[in-house]
Amino acid sequence: CALPISEGSSTRATLTAHVALGANPVCATLTPVLNSLMGHAVVESAGTSLIGDENWRDTLDSQRLIGVSGGVKIMDPVSGDIIVMPFAPRVIGLIIAEDYSTGYPFHSAANEPVQGIVGPARTINFSLVDGSCEGQQLLAANIGIVARGLIGVETAISAGGFVFIGTDTMGSDPLWQFYNVTRGRDYIELSLMPALRTYLGRANITAQTVTNVLNTIRSFLGNLQALQQILGFQVNFQGKLNSVEQIRLGRLTVGFQAEEPPVLREITTMSARYAPAIDAMVSQLASQLNLAA
Repeated sequence: CALPISEGSSTRATLTAHVALGANPVCATLTPVLNSLMGHAVVESAGTSLIGDENWRDTLDSQRLIGVSGGVKIMDPVSGDIIVMPFAPRVIGLIIAEDYSTGYPFHSAANEPVQGIVGPARTINFSLVDGSCEGQQLLAANIGIVARGLIGVETAISAGGFVFIGTDTMGSDPLWQFYNVTRGRDYIELSLMPALRTYLGRANITAQTVTNVLNTIRSFLGNLQALQQILGFQVNFQGKLNSVEQIRLGRLTVGFQAEEPPVLREITTMSARYAPAIDAMVSQLASQLNLAA
């Protein structure tokens, strides 16, 4: 753009627009692969700063990606030096350990200690009651962190060690924000496939076959509810989805609804004075003293 200085002369200013870097190419291409595998991937940022983590988060939107602030410090077993290594494998280990402990993938690995590390790649300030601290800002951006425990500090995540905090996927739909919910749904759908595929090509579509299919789904979900892995469910057959044309082509549509339990990540306590306690004390004293007199 031309900026006139005086009559007959001018100077030219150059405006430069800096385009933000795009998404990590590996992270960007993971979701289609994960959709086909019905799996999740733990991915991590460079972990150099809060702004860097948030900029990295801005480039991703997938309920199959579990994001964490990258890097942890460990001691190199060969040289003895303190080096930075990826954090994602350790988060995967925590999730696998939780699956093994509970028997099912309906649980979060958050609030579990991370063993074998010297600390996170950078120290992240965290407080249970301060939503403006760096750790809480990262959690609000769906990025998991490693927080340090502090002895005698009630607002810390623990009394010591290093603790992983992370409950979210990097999706934008709040109904499927928790990875214990999305992984739980994958488990349900994958577990039903071996049971339902036995009907394919073997059974004709009759009223009894439809009933058997519905009972198979109902039995599996009922067992999960009895084990408190899901809160409840409903199995249904909708006639409008099974037209004459579809049935004649050998196509059957059945449906179910199930509710995976959300992870508890916020507790609000309402604190107030309790005047009836004084009334009770006065009444008791009056009764005791009058009786003594």
